Amino acid sequence: MVRNSSYMFVTGPDIVKSATHEEVDFEGLGGASIHTEKSGVSHLAGDSEADTLFLVRKLLGYLPQNNMEDAPFVNGGDDPLRTEVALDTIIPDDPGKPYDMHEVIRLVMDKAEFFEVQETYAPNILLGLHGSVGIRSVSLPTNPTSSQVFWTLNLRRRRDALSVFAIRSISRW
Repeated sequence: MVRNSSYMFVTGPDIVKSATHEEVDFEGLGGASIHTEKSGVSHLAGDSEADTLFLVRKLLGYLPQNNMEDAPFVNGGDDPLRTEVALDTIIPDDPGKPYDMHEVIRLVMDKAEFFEVQETYAPNILLGLHGSVGIRSVSLPTNPTSSQVFWTLNLRRRRDALSVFAIRSISRW
């Protein structure tokens, strides 16, 4: 979605006002921020049409043309025998202590390429695409929130979306 110029809703602000007596504008009712942060309907938001089209092209570049094809393979150019000493200490011994999964991904992915999708929706789950060792997609659950049911449903929905294209998923579990 394009921020401040694209909207998705069933009925407009005038109908909402007449039914609920609540003032709401187009952006608050169905703008990019609502659908990328709260409803999860939109996976990406750009500042302009050109920006948004670039993001969509980048996303589609990771997916096969159809569900019968394999995901495109890109050699990341990384040494397959590379080791990262930081991975030995980045995850704390105490399982209740948080850590930065973005840093883990940065250390593991080839040349740190990671295209995150829905980064502002359910931020306790990371979903992104990358070209590491021929694996094109990663779903990494992190720190479940107190709303365990919501967290589980989001994870399931994201994994189902990956399985349509037979894209592998890596999980911390």
